Amino acid sequence: MSTDEQISKFLIGVATAAHQIEGDNIHSDWWKYEHLHPHADRPSGKATNSYELYTTDRKLIQELGGNAYRFSISWARIQPTQSEFRLDEVQHYKDQIADLKQHGITPIVTLHHFVNPAWFEDLGGWTQKEAWKYFADYCRKLIKEIGQEVEWYTIVNEPNVYVGGKYLSHEMFPMKVSLLKAYRVYRNLAIAHNKVHDIIEQINPEAKISTTVQDIPFSTGKKTLLNLPLRLLCGFVNYMSTHLFIRWIRKNIDYLAINFYSYRTIKISLFSKPRFEVTPAYIGLDTDELEQDPQELELVIRKYYKKYGLPIMITENGTAAADIHRKTYLKAVQDILVKLIKDESIELIGYTYWTLVDNFEWAFGYRIKYGLYSFDPETFERTAKGSIEEFKQLVQAVTGSETPPSPSLLE
Repeated sequence: MSTDEQISKFLIGVATAAHQIEGDNIHSDWWKYEHLHPHADRPSGKATNSYELYTTDRKLIQELGGNAYRFSISWARIQPTQSEFRLDEVQHYKDQIADLKQHGITPIVTLHHFVNPAWFEDLGGWTQKEAWKYFADYCRKLIKEIGQEVEWYTIVNEPNVYVGGKYLSHEMFPMKVSLLKAYRVYRNLAIAHNKVHDIIEQINPEAKISTTVQDIPFSTGKKTLLNLPLRLLCGFVNYMSTHLFIRWIRKNIDYLAINFYSYRTIKISLFSKPRFEVTPAYIGLDTDELEQDPQELELVIRKYYKKYGLPIMITENGTAAADIHRKTYLKAVQDILVKLIKDESIELIGYTYWTLVDNFEWAFGYRIKYGLYSFDPETFERTAKGSIEEFKQLVQAVTGSETPPSPSLLE
């Protein structure tokens, strides 16, 4: 594909997830656990009220100049009990999809973004032997309704993070560490992807389908004999957390959807226990803000394209650092994207920044803020941060578009 063709077709916008922005997702497992086991600064509640304000958010995407929006559909809303399938909730998403397309914004629909209906989790969730059947049955009914209207799908969001957070650490509910359950869930999600891929393809053969994985590279610093076992371990963990899943679904993806934030280092010495820490270091000791190296994004894109030869879409990438750092980060990302789009040896097809509006960030609650806009939790009014100017410049640089219209001119 020539540079001009890549620019004309390049998908650029923002990414969100239903539970984190819609609000009142009362039939979900996360809603249930939030109230049974408080863990964040406050429950998700009405979040950013985007369920009601989806046209407001669409206008913000227009203001940014974006031509794509990755968002998820809430399984728990549509199937609040095992025996229900709510067509009125499906209609809500059909209206949202139609509104986006009417205004020149391509919907990129995620079908599972961490959250399940509470009834499904009560049955055992993804640890059940045939859990995928529940999800596939739901998707069959959903895709029958929306399949002709949606071209781009990511079926499962970050299966590696979902499994790691729920069954290998204590970052997500149910916070029960189990290697056996972790593998079972990981495998079930791959089966679910393959089954749902076939459903989508039957209804819309032109659809472009993927599942997102979050690439989390590990480093041990200098390559010494002392850390050779650690380097081998890092390679094994990276393979198991991303590449094994891709191997399972490789025949049923049209492009690679990659989420990337930062890399990790593991340090070891003869005088202390092994330490696991995020690198680059935290900006401040009392914050959750990470100062990331944007150059790692280019390395990740090149690595995955070289290994798989599939078109690459970065479906999440962003920073929760202070806005002044976000500005610098976005400028660097702009340079990387422009460079890679011009590189005809790589097929980079899209980039969606995480995220549009500060939202509910799972176990971190509302403390960390990735948004290009902040919001008032009482009125839900959105306020642009200074970094939206850098994002607008990024959009213009990768699409060659004119300056986006002012909000007053948006329909």
